Amino acid sequence: MDVVLNKKESIERCVRQIRLYYAMPSEAPFEEDYMKQDAIAANLQRIAEQAIDLANHVIKKRKLGLPKESKESFGILEAEHVITREIAGKLKGMVGFRNILVHEYQEFDVGVMKDVIERRLDDVIVFTNEVMGYMKNCPQ
Repeated sequence: MDVVLNKKESIERCVRQIRLYYAMPSEAPFEEDYMKQDAIAANLQRIAEQAIDLANHVIKKRKLGLPKESKESFGILEAEHVITREIAGKLKGMVGFRNILVHEYQEFDVGVMKDVIERRLDDVIVFTNEVMGYMKNCPQ
């Protein structure tokens, strides 16, 4: 349970950092504030990787299967009723966004980043809460 709690705290810390960076006053609009974008992108990447790690930890600990790719981890958790279908879909989307941040940064759309910051950060918090609830109710 310590690993789950540590991942949850790490994700929540990154969410707080993103909100702090996004709210910081700047002389440039967000679309042109590349330092702010980079700081937020780094934290979004950390969130995605921590969420993937958390999903894989639960899968391994509960012997739920062997995902072949990151998105599949959330599908396994959904199939095993660890997380809801809605959250599984949102976390799969998060993995796709992380892949764009890491591998295709030149083609990344700042509007999508703004949408993630303004409307999607709570999805990962819901994910960690669902995982925590599941793990608390499982026999060790």
